[in-house]
Amino acid sequence: MAGENDPVVFRPTLAGRAGAVLCALIGAAATAGSVVLLARDGFDRGLVASLIIMAGTTAVAAGAARSRITIADECVVVRNPLWTQRVRLGEIAAVEPGYSGLRITTTDGRTVTAWAVQKSNWSTWRGRRTRADEVAAAIVRSAVR
Repeated sequence: MAGENDPVVFRPTLAGRAGAVLCALIGAAATAGSVVLLARDGFDRGLVASLIIMAGTTAVAAGAARSRITIADECVVVRNPLWTQRVRLGEIAAVEPGYSGLRITTTDGRTVTAWAVQKSNWSTWRGRRTRADEVAAAIVRSAVR
């Protein structure tokens, strides 16, 4: 049974995680194909550039599936594909959902963007409340306590 002080974790939706994994698998296959072509046909700048771009995109897509926001007793832990940051609950000044994720602004002006939960521009333009709004509200409630 979950207690009152247990961490609350928000992850991308199942569809979002599945899409990220699918993109990572396609990227990995394309990267492997580029390596095979590079080994067979020799050095080609365009192929090397494509290989680097595909490998980077694959890594980010794989990391996106692991993104999450954790609300713990004293801080919010934001885990994105390339980094993890902690923001103390007492330092949170504002939380705004947006297209690139939740923007958590601290009292000293620092901004941390959490990719795990995003709000589409379409929902913003129509004034539609989404899961991103609910997560932002949960963070604000935890910060106020």
